[in-house]
Parts: sequence; structure tokens; C-alpha cells
Amino acid sequence: MYNPKYYIGERLWQLARPKTSAIQTYTIGDELVIGIFQGGKEPHPELDIKIKILLPGEQAKPFLLPHESWAMDLIIKAQIYREDIISLLDYYIDFYANCTPFASPDDRSIYKMRTETYVREHFSHIIIPGSLPIPGIAVILEYLSLNEKRAEGAHQFHLLLEWVKDAAKGQRSFMSVLNLAARHQEF
Repeated sequence: MYNPKYYIGERLWQLARPKTSAIQTYTIGDELVIGIFQGGKEPHPELDIKIKILLPGEQAKPFLLPHESWAMDLIIKAQIYREDIISLLDYYIDFYANCTPFASPDDRSIYKMRTETYVREHFSHIIIPGSLPIPGIAVILEYLSLNEKRAEGAHQFHLLLEWVKDAAKGQRSFMSVLNLAARHQEF
């Protein structure tokens, strides 16, 4: 069960700054709810997004998803499902290269996921208790791809996809990936 204060009518809500429902809400079974909310970063604040997560529990509150969450989640999964995670990252690196970002807030509000079915069919066997479910990873990576592609000159998310893949292959240290995700520093 999800906190009824924040999960109303199958939509995720934020109650402050401003009180509003998510532009899109994805309920991943009884594991989590993902809300796509209006962001405000330049150069296109009207198209920017924030991703919030609500975990099960009557007292749980939505929280903003930090980049290090999905990156470390995939690195943990790669310890058991190395080739699958490398394939998943290749898929999203390709998606990033070929996707077209939202042209308007209306496009964003009616957007239908393009990667979720493929990811469910090919990667749903990747299960690690306590980690993000693969359908949730699909939502996060697809929306972050579309969001970054809109911001001219932005590259951190794409670089993080590449670095997580390198870490899964054993070609980059986990610490350098975490540093990029948390501090936005490349080393």
C-alpha cells in the first residue's frame, strides 16, 4: 500500500512547491511509484523534468531520485547479471542517440513509453531484492534520456550511462562512477 496522502487516484502528488500531480505516473506493481514532475532547469525550464519515487508504506514520502541511485543500482545488478546489464546499457545508449526530445509540454504530458515492453521482455529476469525493479529502471532511463537531449550541450547523463557500462565490464572503478553521479566531476 502506498501513502494515500501522496498517491491519489493512481497519480503521484507533491504537496508543496507547488502542490501538483505528476505529469505522468508509473506504478510498478507493489514495489514503487514513479512520478514525472515539472522541473525548472535552463535552457528549457518548461520542458525540464524531475523524477520522484514513492516506496510502499502508509507513511512513505516521495523523494527526488538522485543519479547515483540508478547508477549504483545497475552496478550492483551487474555483479550477478553482468552481460544482461551491459546489454541493457547498450540499449539505452542507443535509445539516447536516436531519441527525439519533447517539443512541448503537451508532447511530454501525452508521452507513451517506447522502451518498457522491450525491457520487460528481455530483462525482467534481473531481480535483486531491495533494488529498483527493471520496469522502474526503464522509466527512469527513458525519461532522463529525453530530458538531457533537450538541454543543448548537456552530457552528464549520457556519460554516466557509458561509465556504468564501463564499470560493469570492469574497466572503470565504482568510485569514479559514484563521483560523477554525486559530484558531477569526471576523473
